[in-house]
Order: sequence, then C-alpha cells, then structure tokens
Amino acid sequence: MEWIFEDPVPIIIVGGLTAAILGGGWIQTGRNLLLYLMIAVLVLTVVLVIVERLVVTPREEVRATLFEIARLVADNDIQAAVDYAHPDPRHIRDMATSELSLYHFHSVDIKRNLRITVFPEHNPPRAEADFNVVVIIDTPDGFLTERRIPRFVQVTMLQDEDGRWRVSDYAHDTPQRGWTTREDS
Repeated sequence: MEWIFEDPVPIIIVGGLTAAILGGGWIQTGRNLLLYLMIAVLVLTVVLVIVERLVVTPREEVRATLFEIARLVADNDIQAAVDYAHPDPRHIRDMATSELSLYHFHSVDIKRNLRITVFPEHNPPRAEADFNVVVIIDTPDGFLTERRIPRFVQVTMLQDEDGRWRVSDYAHDTPQRGWTTREDS
C-alpha cells in the first residue's frame, strides 16, 4: 500500500475518471446525488494528492539521497559526497575518495531505470538500489576531456539512528548490466 504515497498519477487517474463518470451521469439524469458524489470524489482526490506529497516513504528518502550524492559529485564536492558513506565499513569511504578524486566531473545523470528495494525489517533498515548512470568527466592529465562514461551502479544503504540513509557498499560495472530484463519493484 506504500506505493500510493510515491506517485500521484494513480490517484489522479482514478479520481478523475470516477468524477467524469459521475459528472456524465449527472448531466444525463439531472440527479443531484451524482453531482454531490462527483464533488466529493474531486475533494477526496485533491486531499489524497496533498497527503501523497506530504508523506515521504523510505524509497523516496533513498532516491533523494542518491540524487543528492550525484549532485555533490557533479559539483566536484567529493568530501561532501563521501560524507554519505556509512561509518562502519571504513573501506567504502576510502574507496570512494580514491575513485572520485581521480576525475573532474561535469555532470552525473542517474537514468530512469533506478530501482530501489527497502528492507525495513533489517536492523538497521537496509536499502538496495541499482541504476545506470552517465558521467561526463575530465582527467587531470588531460587524457580524457569531457568524456561521456556510462556505468551500471549497485548501491547498498543503511539507515542511521538519525534517519539518514548512508552508503554501506557500492559497485559499478558495464552499463549493459542495467539493460537486462528484471523484475520491477
């Protein structure tokens, strides 16, 4: 049922179609009950869309964190991006720092195949995300200049006591890994 709080489109479609059917029935029959029901459905639809916007699910939190990390990397604020590393597996922070400092980033674009699975029963709560990303980079030695590099990324995140999602593990591979058929979450 959490999906209803992640996307307003189903709410708008169901509410709009129901209101249209009731409105059509009211026009055909002139019965005021159908008019009142149509108004009630429209009000309920607006309320549900507002609630959907106010409720932030764990998947939305993870998504926002991933996009914030991508923005920081694109801004070449490597230290701020690495600050999203979970403190327990120390090697992740070191690995990310050494990899990211090799390049000057122009852009980081997370593609639409982003898939996030949250495991709230895990202690601490865990999330796994995989997606394709395209970065445009330069290297300090000039070997690469504004080079477009696509990659497939897998990220594991853990939620801190303060509620923030932090990267506990990551890996990247050829972009074709993201093109394979898989289950939708």
